[in-house]
Order: sequence, then C-alpha cells, then structure tokens
Amino acid sequence: MDMQLKEDFIRLWETYFNQAELPLTFYYADESAQPATATRCIIAALGKARRGDTVVLSAESVHCFGGHSYLGFSEIITGEAFSDEYPYTFREYFLSCGIPGQIKGERFKKTPAICENMYRNMPPFKAPGRYCIFKRWDSLEAEDVPEVVIFLAKPDVMSGLYNLANYDTADVNAAIAPWGSGCSSIVADPYREKDE
Repeated sequence: MDMQLKEDFIRLWETYFNQAELPLTFYYADESAQPATATRCIIAALGKARRGDTVVLSAESVHCFGGHSYLGFSEIITGEAFSDEYPYTFREYFLSCGIPGQIKGERFKKTPAICENMYRNMPPFKAPGRYCIFKRWDSLEAEDVPEVVIFLAKPDVMSGLYNLANYDTADVNAAIAPWGSGCSSIVADPYREKDE
C-alpha cells in the first residue's frame, strides 16, 4: 500500500465525510501472519475489521455455504433435490419459501425456481488466494495490497460517494447495486467488477 495515498485519503475523508466510518478493504493472499477467524457469517465477522482489527478468512474458517462460495472458496453448492415433492436443493428453499418443518426460508426470493435460475446464470468466482484479508483503511500497512474498498456508510455518505464515482463519466452504469447477499455484494461482485 502506498502510505502517502493512505494518509491523503484519510485527510480528505475527514474533510468531506466528517465523522463517517472509514471504509474496509480486502485482498487475497496465499499466506497470512494471522490465523483465520472461524465464522458462520462473514458480515458478522467484519465487525472486528470495522473496529480496526485484521480479519482473515479461509475455506476452513467460513462455515456458511453462501459465504464460502461468495468468497470463492467453493462453487455454489449443488446437490440432490429433497424429494419429488421438493425438487430443489437446500439453498433454493433457504433463500425463498423454506420447507415446513425442515427449513425456515429467508424470503429473499419468491420461489425456489427463481433461486435456481439465479444460480444457473451466476458467473463462477474462484478465490485467487488461500486467504481473504479484511482491514479498515487506517489499519493498512505498506505490505498490504488492497484490491477492493468497501464503504459501509449512511445514506448521505453513500450519496456523496455515488456522485463522486459518476463525476467524470457519461456512463449511466458507472455505479451499480446488483442484488445479492451481504457477502456477495461486498466480495464477489466488486472483485469480479474490478477487472472489467
């Protein structure tokens, strides 16, 4: 990380977004000086990073099937259908209507069929390193190589960032917000987008 860029960003951030929480960053690496953090939910684990601690995640430490795949540690989990009565797999029912007495549905999507179609059309994502390392901007060190910056901000700050992102372009899609879970929205989507 360019330490001058880090300091300049902090100074400008404090000037224009007074008292707003500093963004998080993440990058992939094959080695980590810190052990991986065990978690069921990536978003919950990021609370530590928001407080300034480094959060390291790996295929072995993430215990959520969605988070595991959205961080690129495995492909979207497929499997056998529950039964002839329930023709889709766990993930489709979990994200939609559930199965009475077996799975409580999250109601993110209307039907399991919509979920199945969504996953079928989702581009693959494979982690380019063994570890996914999250750090708050002011915790970055010279050896860090952040690849994505994550802004967890109030609406007025998001509005300002949106305007800055669109300031010097005629592209109406310069800043987008695709639908997805928290971990897909802050990891898989921006990581894929950074190279487009």
